[in-house]
Amino acid sequence: MNDKRHKTAVFCFTLVTALLVGQMGYIAIVERYFLQDQSKMQSERLQKIPVHRGMIYDRLGEPMAISTPVIAVTVNPSRIDWSEEDIGAVARILKQDADELSAKLQSSKSRAFLYLARRQPPQVALALQQLELDGLDIQTEYRRYYPLGEVAAHLTGFTDIDERGLEGLERAFDAHLDGELGSRRVLRDRKGRLIRDVRYESLPKFGEDLVTSIDSRLQFLAYSELQKVVEEYRAESASLILLDVPTGGVLALANVPSYNPNNTSDLQWETVRNRMVTDLIEPGSTYKPFVALAALESGRYSADSEIDTNPGWTVVRSKTIEDPRNYGVLTLRGVLVKSSQVGSTRIALDLDGQALLQVHDRIGFNDYVLLGLPGETIGQLSGDDISKPLTRATMSYGYGFSITPLQLARSYLTIASGGLQRQISILLNDEYRESDFRVFNEHHALQILDMLAGVVGPTGTASRSSIPGFQVAGKTGTVRKISANGYSDQHHITLFVGIVPMKNPQFLGLVMVDGPKPRVEGEKVSGGSVSAPVFKRVATRALQLRGLRIHSTVAGGNGRDDAA
Repeated sequence: MNDKRHKTAVFCFTLVTALLVGQMGYIAIVERYFLQDQSKMQSERLQKIPVHRGMIYDRLGEPMAISTPVIAVTVNPSRIDWSEEDIGAVARILKQDADELSAKLQSSKSRAFLYLARRQPPQVALALQQLELDGLDIQTEYRRYYPLGEVAAHLTGFTDIDERGLEGLERAFDAHLDGELGSRRVLRDRKGRLIRDVRYESLPKFGEDLVTSIDSRLQFLAYSELQKVVEEYRAESASLILLDVPTGGVLALANVPSYNPNNTSDLQWETVRNRMVTDLIEPGSTYKPFVALAALESGRYSADSEIDTNPGWTVVRSKTIEDPRNYGVLTLRGVLVKSSQVGSTRIALDLDGQALLQVHDRIGFNDYVLLGLPGETIGQLSGDDISKPLTRATMSYGYGFSITPLQLARSYLTIASGGLQRQISILLNDEYRESDFRVFNEHHALQILDMLAGVVGPTGTASRSSIPGFQVAGKTGTVRKISANGYSDQHHITLFVGIVPMKNPQFLGLVMVDGPKPRVEGEKVSGGSVSAPVFKRVATRALQLRGLRIHSTVAGGNGRDDAA
């Protein structure tokens, strides 16, 4: 009996042992690869290696956009089993509502990945790690920061939460600034803590830096001056661009109102759009130098040719065109100095019908400037027949067509460059910059530049833009805005384009103020009184920073600022 029991026990033990060995063999041989894969899936993770976006610098090496390290908090909702106390602790650290966080986790149970928070400071990571919660993961990422803030917002633009460029330089050079994420396979424990790196799958590629032609010192000054003029004249907006004439580089470009690119939660198009490149305006009297240029090219006019503007007005096809007062007989130079509507009209009507169109086309008003900033628009020319006297008349003093302020700045850059069309660039060393090419006779361009120096003289419309010790060339413009009942006599855009020094020009600035209002009753706002002084202050600082010596002196004055 005992022998039978012994045999039974041995048989059972042997059978169990055989079953266990068989199961082990099955697992080790048949299920080996499947179980290894399952183990890897539960312990191994493919982790992205974050890369920072390239930095944006000004010409002096000062940062305009940098990427700072922050953290992202993620979980695998399908694998976590947190108590209400755990959820409450996480919510307190993340400054979130505990009930909302709990509901968010519960509704995401079928998901394998969920962001709890992004762009958090490093101290948040330390606090969360002390909780030692299963499934909680801390990842490094980067957040864009703009040291100049609203001062250079229309230049830098901004990125989205994933650092993709949405506006400004960030968008225009997104491919250049953006890097490529790397990846590595890591081993983690059941609480999601890193045990060791297994291997690198791909190496990260960091974004390349961008060096601009901007001078932050002048950018700050330009923005400050625009703020002052908008406040002083209760204007709707103001814009300024300052160019380096020898290279065509942009030294400053500012708009008011602006926005804070470090906080883009509540943006409005009115503050985001870059008026210098997006807005279309009628150039008004700032177009008259190109009428004078067409006159010089005809061979029938010189700077001293006389134009009779008596009696101070003229009628073209039932439209009366008049000056603020009767200037009598003016030279071609005098037409620009006094900004005579009648004088420019009589010149245009005396020229060949296509003369203005040819200059208009060569100066680039029908072409994009291609500065590179998003949203750039192109000028629009009226479809009216240029052979019609009224079309030529209105075109001669800058109405009936539209251009962008940026196009207007480029046209004056051509004059300042002696008739060479120079590519405007926002990069310090722009390898893609096109070579200069001649569009106007150098002698004619220099003649126009010399005439424009008279505009800034004591009897010109821009005497308030004179800079002691330097000869300034420039042109004012006071453009009536279109209202429901046609052109308004109360609402204007004031313009001034200045070039300094007149000989061997170094700086070109354009100032546009939209909707300035009289400071006192009866005051007339004009390009000479509103926009020109802004140019003077910014250009004076630019000359100081460049260390240019005084080489000529032109007497300034408080001559009458005729409307222009």
